[in-house]
Amino acid sequence: MKIATWNIENIYYRHIDLVRKEWSWSLQMWMQEFERILKQETKSESQISRLRELSFLMGINKIASRPYALMQRRSGRLFVKSFKRERLTEVNSDFHWQGWIRVNNYPICQDAIQHKVRMIREEAPDILILQQVENRENLKDFVETYLKDKGYTGVYHFDTNTEKDLGFGLLLKDQIRLRSFQTHLDQKADFFKLFENDLQRYELETPSGPLLIYNTDFTSHYDKKSQIFRSRKSQAQRIANCLEKENPEVPVIFFGCLQTPRFCDSVQPITQLRGYSSILKHSGFRTERDGNYQSLGAYARGVNLRQSMYAIVNSKCFSRVEASGMNRKAIYNKDNRVFTYDSIREEKDQASNHPLLWMRIP
Repeated sequence: MKIATWNIENIYYRHIDLVRKEWSWSLQMWMQEFERILKQETKSESQISRLRELSFLMGINKIASRPYALMQRRSGRLFVKSFKRERLTEVNSDFHWQGWIRVNNYPICQDAIQHKVRMIREEAPDILILQQVENRENLKDFVETYLKDKGYTGVYHFDTNTEKDLGFGLLLKDQIRLRSFQTHLDQKADFFKLFENDLQRYELETPSGPLLIYNTDFTSHYDKKSQIFRSRKSQAQRIANCLEKENPEVPVIFFGCLQTPRFCDSVQPITQLRGYSSILKHSGFRTERDGNYQSLGAYARGVNLRQSMYAIVNSKCFSRVEASGMNRKAIYNKDNRVFTYDSIREEKDQASNHPLLWMRIP
């Protein structure tokens, strides 16, 4: 039985605030690419198209930067029309549903969607835990359109505290059942909700017996690093308390996108929890190596990749793990294309910024 987790970073569209944050992180890389193409004496049509795209991303072209569209009512239906002319008010019933409406989502390009599909189809886990799924409708459509032959009979989506479409997804193959679900949405710390997204607990019935899985995402909505650190530390401590209370005779797995390397003090309540071990420490852990390079926060020796995803299991589960690994082929790497799909030529083509972690147990 193969179990995997992946921060898919949404399926069909992503909240504009998250995209803008990712844009700010990528600005330097875009500037270098823009200058490199601009210096070439002759440019192909695709390069000219890329220059236009980069000029928009860097803010040089302001024409398409309005975060809203115009809605117009015709024959009882609503239409989106181009922004051209007179000043209009925001859409509401007083103006017969005509005016401007704010656009909160940014569509994910088709190439990126296809790489999400390719990653999942290659691994084809029996249990797949996903972070950052926008809604059940998109998840169900994604499975029925691209994964119908993979046998996922259980398709679940669970909302979280955020309004930025960062829900959790759960895909189960036949003979695996979700017996119970527990959420920590309303847990509080200092009169505020403790989990910015959520901590969820799934109790599964598998052919080999019961299995408990915890799932969380530490993507923060704060701007200050000190706020992010305090929030992450409080969440990590509560998660550690929950894991300590579980029956040691039942296999327990913690999956989380913690958004920081394991040496960070804010996540050490989880990473140093007694009786639990990362699957990266398993003798059967496999992944492609970059050579002899090793940096703080790398997933494993020779892996030049900052850690963000975690798969931590209790002793009962660790003893049953037959093999484990990491798939990072859908991440764009301009410096080393060896471990990336050949079809990923630009950052926008990548499926996600995070790798997929997996383990196999009997």
